Amino acid sequence: MILLTKLCRNKLSFIALLLTFCPMGNAAAYQVQPAWLPGEKLKSSAVSIAVDTPHDSTKPPLSEQEIFPHLNAPGKTGDKAATPPGGTFKPPANDKTASAAQKRRAEKDKLFAELKRSADFAKAEAVSRSIEGLWAQSGSDSIDLLMFWANKEIAEKNYAIALDFLDNVVALAPDYAEGWMRRASVHLMTNDIALSMLEMQRVLQLEPRHYNAMLQLGAVMEMTGRPAQALQAYEKALEFYPQMRSAQRRVQILAEKDSSRAI
Repeated sequence: MILLTKLCRNKLSFIALLLTFCPMGNAAAYQVQPAWLPGEKLKSSAVSIAVDTPHDSTKPPLSEQEIFPHLNAPGKTGDKAATPPGGTFKPPANDKTASAAQKRRAEKDKLFAELKRSADFAKAEAVSRSIEGLWAQSGSDSIDLLMFWANKEIAEKNYAIALDFLDNVVALAPDYAEGWMRRASVHLMTNDIALSMLEMQRVLQLEPRHYNAMLQLGAVMEMTGRPAQALQAYEKALEFYPQMRSAQRRVQILAEKDSSRAI
């Protein structure tokens, strides 16, 4: 017990301890299979993406807050989801024996329906925070702690350290979409376009309605000189979150650029 206490005082030692009892398995946890990509098929390898696509910017067309939405808000580091507008979600009476995952899925469906209906920006943002709180729930105290540490390092712009923690998150929980999403966001901030794109594909496989992944995928399309595909990605995000101001702004900017070229 004394040895365990000493080990857990150091974060990296704690990770080593985690991996002792939760082995990573094979490298498949890091393999991302191509999924939906706006307007075209994903190239066969990260290397070909990096080489073949024109990278016309060293800075993403999104602010840091847009890339890491609500980073320090409740629910983003593994806490419970924010309370949905209108009160706490109550499953139907005949759903008392349903699993926690089924209840979260039912709650997400309810919130997404409300998000799509909402014409008020403030209300829509509150609903989106509740959805993101549900996405943040990993179901594992160890994963929540690693995410907390990663988010802390991101806030301090220590991206290399944050990636160390996130590497362990996706290895230990390959089906946890938010781990891949956070790692994709860090890679976007550090200008690693190929990895960011691949990881966003993984997010959209696990969470097909992940509007933040669609927004960031649109940013990658812009950075690689593909405005038409970027527009598709932003419009797809707006299908699920019509009041998403970041996506609205990028659609307007791209439309203005297209009009200028036409003139």
